Amino acid sequence: VIGSVTAFIGVAFVIYNSSFQIRISPLGDLLSLLAALSWAIYSVALLFVKTHRYSTIVVTRKVFFYGIVTSIPFAFMLHSDISASVFSDGWVLFNLVFLGLGASMSAFLIWNWLVKCIGAVKSSNFLYLGPIITLAASAIMLGERVTVIGYIGCVLILGGVILGEKLRF
Repeated sequence: VIGSVTAFIGVAFVIYNSSFQIRISPLGDLLSLLAALSWAIYSVALLFVKTHRYSTIVVTRKVFFYGIVTSIPFAFMLHSDISASVFSDGWVLFNLVFLGLGASMSAFLIWNWLVKCIGAVKSSNFLYLGPIITLAASAIMLGERVTVIGYIGCVLILGGVILGEKLRF
């Protein structure tokens, strides 16, 4: 708990790296909470899968299949200007395949394997490293400035992850 709270405070510092403005956006905040909740449910569901000895590839394939089946209707409902002819463009298909198989599916395979090897709680602790990677990538690729607040956030995140891994009661 101490490690998670420390890392969480560090994430807040990294988020407010360049400007410290707190804006309340109920819809955005609700969507963020629902995303975190669904990820937690998914991670716990993987524990069930682990006890029933399903293959990581089988689980990932099923998650992707049902994800695609349930998201395609929403894409057409929310964006009525999308037509089926968009998918005949070679670049659109290439980008969809790359994002689906190259990025997302490989990430899910790695995540499922990691949860199977070290457990959901330990795996989830490493999710705190994402903001550090994002901050570094934005500084390197986009030339964004990292402030003292950002560096303090990085130190807090790393300290929290280390505490979460090493501190046992």
